[in-house]
Amino acid sequence: MMKNKRIAAVALIILNMVIFIAILQINVSALQTGQSITIDCQCGGVSVNGMEWRLYKVADMVNRDLTVTDTFQKYAAVFDLSTPEEMKSLASDLQSYVLAQKPEPDNTLKTSEDGTAVFRDLDNGCYLAVSDSICLDDTVYYASPVLVCIDGPGIGDGESPYNVLTKPKIESHYPDDNPDTDITTDNIWMTTPEPSVSVTKTEPLPQTGQLWWPVPLLVCTGIILFAAGWMIYFKKSNR
Repeated sequence: MMKNKRIAAVALIILNMVIFIAILQINVSALQTGQSITIDCQCGGVSVNGMEWRLYKVADMVNRDLTVTDTFQKYAAVFDLSTPEEMKSLASDLQSYVLAQKPEPDNTLKTSEDGTAVFRDLDNGCYLAVSDSICLDDTVYYASPVLVCIDGPGIGDGESPYNVLTKPKIESHYPDDNPDTDITTDNIWMTTPEPSVSVTKTEPLPQTGQLWWPVPLLVCTGIILFAAGWMIYFKKSNR
C-alpha cells in the first residue's frame, strides 16, 4: 500500500513538472515571436490623443508573396507594393473599400495621451489602419490611412520580431464659427509631412539570455528536491 502511494506521488510530481515546463515554453515562445505596429499621431506639436484606429488584415504575407484574406476577397484591384507612392494609393483605395463594405476590424484602439496606438501580437501580413476624425480643443484632426506590411522571421527562426512605427499624415482644421473673427493663422488648415514608416527589430525579454534562462533550471531543481524529500519521508514512514 505504501509502495503504491510512493509511485503515485512520484508520478504526480513528474506530471506537474512536465505541464509547468510546457506552459513556460509556450509563454516564452509567444513573447519571442510577437510583432507590433505603432501608429504615432502628431500634428503641429500636438499629440492627437483619443483618435480611434481600426486595423484590418488585408493579406497574409510570406517572402513578399500575398494571399488576400477572406475580408478583402471582393477587392478586385491589383496589390502593388513596389513603391511608397503605390502603397499610399492602395491604402486610399482600400479605405474606400472598407467604408463601402463595412467589414469588422481585426482590432480597434484609441491613441493614448502621447498620441500613439500600439497593435501587438501580429502575424506576418499586410495591414490597413483607418481612423475617424476627432475634435480636440475646437480643432478637428484627420489622419490618412496607413498600409503596413510585416514580413518578419518565422516562428522558431531565433530572430527578433519586427516592430513597425508609422507616422500617418495628419491634417488639422481650425473652424471659424464667429463671422466677426479676423482671418488669422488659427483659421487655416495645417498638414504634417508625408507619412513615414520605420521598422525596428526590438530584442524581446526572453532573448536577453540574462533573466529567463535560469527559470527552467531552478524549477526543475526545486521539483527534484521536492520529490527527493517525499521519498525520504516515505522511507522513514515505512520503518
